[in-house]
Amino acid sequence: MSPDNYQAPEGMEVSVGRREMEIDVYISCPKGVGSLIQTLDDLLSCLAAAEKAIGVLP
Repeated sequence: MSPDNYQAPEGMEVSVGRREMEIDVYISCPKGVGSLIQTLDDLLSCLAAAEKAIGVLP
């Protein structure tokens, strides 16, 4: 099973790592600020959904 958007747009690089209790996200976006903002918006939406889902677990 893989994410539905496994491939980042051409030229964009996204990497995620974990350091103890922190998640580090690195985004390289040569396409400009607009593309970067859209990517960050998508990422934050996913994190909000995950946080909400975790909150309803027993």
